[in-house]
Amino acid sequence: MNQEQITLRSLRKDKGLSQAQAAERIGVSRQTWAAWELRTRSINLRQLEKIRHSLELDDPQILHVVEWGALTSIQSSQKT
Repeated sequence: MNQEQITLRSLRKDKGLSQAQAAERIGVSRQTWAAWELRTRSINLRQLEKIRHSLELDDPQILHVVEWGALTSIQSSQKT
């Protein structure tokens, strides 16, 4: 896979998971997961770590999720 094409959606699909299955693994709704894939909702650090573990991602893969701007600020994630 070309590195420019790595997205949360492609990482999920590589694992053979539906949005609902991926969302269930980390304890969010399918709608939340879909919003992350569409980049209409941000992911906080706690959620990002859950995604990393549930999809068994390595550091370069999870950095692609962060690079497209899905990650909220550290301050925002500490509030939850």
